[in-house]
Amino acid sequence: MRDFKYRSVLMGAQTWQGHMNALVSIRSKQLQPVVTAFLENVMRIGTSAVTPAQIAWQVRRDQVICDCARFRATGKLEPDLLQLEKEVELPDEYGKEREKLIKEFFTSLTLGQEEQFLDRYGVGYINVLLEKIEGMQLGIEALLASITIEAWTAFESLAADLWALGVDDGPEEIAARLLLASKSFRSPEDSIGPEKAHEIGVNPKTNFGTFLKRTGKVPLQRLRDIQSWYGRAFGKAAKDSFDQISDGYIFALAAVRNALTHAAGRADSDFVKAAQRFPELRNYQLTEKILLDGDLVRKLREAAHALAVHLIQLVDDLLTPQTG
Repeated sequence: MRDFKYRSVLMGAQTWQGHMNALVSIRSKQLQPVVTAFLENVMRIGTSAVTPAQIAWQVRRDQVICDCARFRATGKLEPDLLQLEKEVELPDEYGKEREKLIKEFFTSLTLGQEEQFLDRYGVGYINVLLEKIEGMQLGIEALLASITIEAWTAFESLAADLWALGVDDGPEEIAARLLLASKSFRSPEDSIGPEKAHEIGVNPKTNFGTFLKRTGKVPLQRLRDIQSWYGRAFGKAAKDSFDQISDGYIFALAAVRNALTHAAGRADSDFVKAAQRFPELRNYQLTEKILLDGDLVRKLREAAHALAVHLIQLVDDLLTPQTG
């Protein structure tokens, strides 16, 4: 029986709180929209991860409350699963008892108890279903894949927007370094010729980074390109951080994401090559299905978070150097 380790994908609150604390101290006002968008993306991913457990727990909770209220109001409880579609008339007392029980429950419930109930009756029940129901297994597989893809998308979007802002508003030597590397610029997108460059609405003199990103002259979609252009703009330490932060697991995230979106979740030659440095991934053979579990997905997601926060802090220091 495959262990999906669903509980693991919901863990990491303390690690994420540390990232949140770091982002609260960002000094550069122009970074706030980018940071806010990144946080929204991260919170959406977390919400989707916990939703199955929340539904399982809340259904269990509401059913117990309704059963207790029905017993208090009628003195009996006669469940009949085959009659679920039939409406049963209940006395007015049932509604009163139900409201009373809801109030009692939420008044006495502590945060610690809620977390325990979520784990026991939410995660626990999902794990029971995963042992027996193929549809639930397919659903959790889809959820884990979605979290992985969304984690990469959140990082990629953040990295591209952050790079552009760092070049736009950073020290003048950044633009100078990029001009020296102009032979590496890509040809502009087909729809943007020299005579139409002004139509994108960005002044390259004041927003050089945004101009390069919007015209496609600096590609910021593939991880190796992102790493390379961070190095060219912000220096070797910025480039090296991609391999150093979280032991370079951002490359594992990119490899898994690419396999999911371009190879139907199976190991292709690019994946096999990229996976060699990562113990959990290095043994996959060509065309073998990549099996995700909560441990791996959490590790990939946290690698994206850690590197994103590091890059935000790096650009923040460039735009608003610390004093004292």
